[in-house]
Amino acid sequence: MGSERRDAQDLGVELEISGLAAGGRGVARLGGQVWLVAGGLPGQRVLARTRRAHARWVDAEVTRVLARSALERPPACPLHAACGGCAWMGLP
Repeated sequence: MGSERRDAQDLGVELEISGLAAGGRGVARLGGQVWLVAGGLPGQRVLARTRRAHARWVDAEVTRVLARSALERPPACPLHAACGGCAWMGLP
């Protein structure tokens, strides 16, 4: 899974997204905590920055995709990048 290695530009913690949560966030696990990662898709390896940490879970956002998921597809909607309304548009 992920490691606790920090990026040189402090872009976050390296995580492997293993699932999806309600609300469109990817799910990863690190150090006994569940990470809910905005912009993460299952199978991706990402750098994620903490937005808010709780005792058992972390709210985070993707700062860089290190490895794409085999499940990813180009979003069908041309407004996907600007709108962001369809969190799972890149999945089949």
